[in-house]
Amino acid sequence: MTAVLPTTTEPMPPFFWLHIRKSAGQSTRAVLHETYAQSCRRGNIQNFPESPPSEWNDVLNNHRVPLGRWQFRRCIYARDFIYREHWDKMVRFAFSRDPLERCISGFFYLDKPGYRGGLLSRSARLPIGPLRRTALNHRFDRHLGKIEACLASPVAEKPHGVHFATHTAPMWPDIVDEDGKILLSHVFDLRDFDKGIALVHELCGLQPPPRATVEKKTNVNARRMPFTPTRQQIARVEKIYERDFTLHHDHLHRFD
Repeated sequence: MTAVLPTTTEPMPPFFWLHIRKSAGQSTRAVLHETYAQSCRRGNIQNFPESPPSEWNDVLNNHRVPLGRWQFRRCIYARDFIYREHWDKMVRFAFSRDPLERCISGFFYLDKPGYRGGLLSRSARLPIGPLRRTALNHRFDRHLGKIEACLASPVAEKPHGVHFATHTAPMWPDIVDEDGKILLSHVFDLRDFDKGIALVHELCGLQPPPRATVEKKTNVNARRMPFTPTRQQIARVEKIYERDFTLHHDHLHRFD
């Protein structure tokens, strides 16, 4: 889909939130529910033409919506096709999770070690320490190999599907322009979740969300197990998410 969306007289949302998978997406939606219109995700894919402008942000954040060569360049897509007349006036933000932690979270969410695979893989659920570590290391190596294969593929659908590719994709390409300039006005450390949400509401002139709506454990994986990658695995993660590590350590909004 490359056509510029038609000009609309309907008021645009005051902010643009880019959902980086495995970075508290459900928690963010829960906090923003009064100001962030969510599209229907049941049944057929609801694309931009079928949605009111208030839902375009959520449509863009739906990994099932095909974006072609912009699948992993969503800020460029939003700037050029969705909010071209409003982009510079909007508060544009995302949350950055420590890349290693995000990768491990994605591993337990997507791979479900101990619940699928052969005998070795299912040993991850055993109380025997060495066998459990061997099983988890085996599955994590496999998971990293799948990420590397997706990054080497020219299309998002192959070799492991859009769901896997979008949930493991590096953050950096999604938030920068053609010259590597960050297109978001604010990138918050996920550990500063409450402060980031409060600042967005303040900048947009919105009332802060009621404290009762902030649920830190909205998106907790009950099947996650203790796991520490090996040095070799950490080195692979650092290579895969090299620019994300730089972003997380050098380019986040500071609340000093």
